[in-house]
Amino acid sequence: QLKLHNHGETYEMSSPNLVIRIFPIPGTDWVGNVNIWCQEIGLVAELNYIGQSFFGFRAGQRLIKGKIFDSLSMKILYKIGGH
Repeated sequence: QLKLHNHGETYEMSSPNLVIRIFPIPGTDWVGNVNIWCQEIGLVAELNYIGQSFFGFRAGQRLIKGKIFDSLSMKILYKIGGH
């Protein structure tokens, strides 16, 4: 939980998984889905962390995709994408 006392908002969130690889290429990645929501204002963020391929394809590409939307109207406010 993250509480913003000045704004009267409480954000609850899940966390991605930490993947540690030893073979074939050593490294770590955050992967999986993250949800962040604020019940007071009804905003929800759904994020998807995509790590490197196990066999080294997409090397160097750690991606994030997602959206922020109003849970009451289901209107998408922002789309998120990048690396």
